Amino acid sequence: MTEKLKPCPFCGEKEKIKRAAAHSFHEWSELVIKCQACKARGPECATWTEAVEAWNKREKGSDS
Repeated sequence: MTEKLKPCPFCGEKEKIKRAAAHSFHEWSELVIKCQACKARGPECATWTEAVEAWNKREKGSDS
């Protein structure tokens, strides 16, 4: 992943943003970006590039 993640739009944390894989029925299916500080998470995406783009577009108060 070459794209840089922006800080969390909710708490401003820069260092605790993590990539995570969500699983469904024992298969890794969706990828998400999560803030380990405040537990905010981006939408589930098919690729890391999409997950990073979605996270970087988030604004405070958005649900996805």
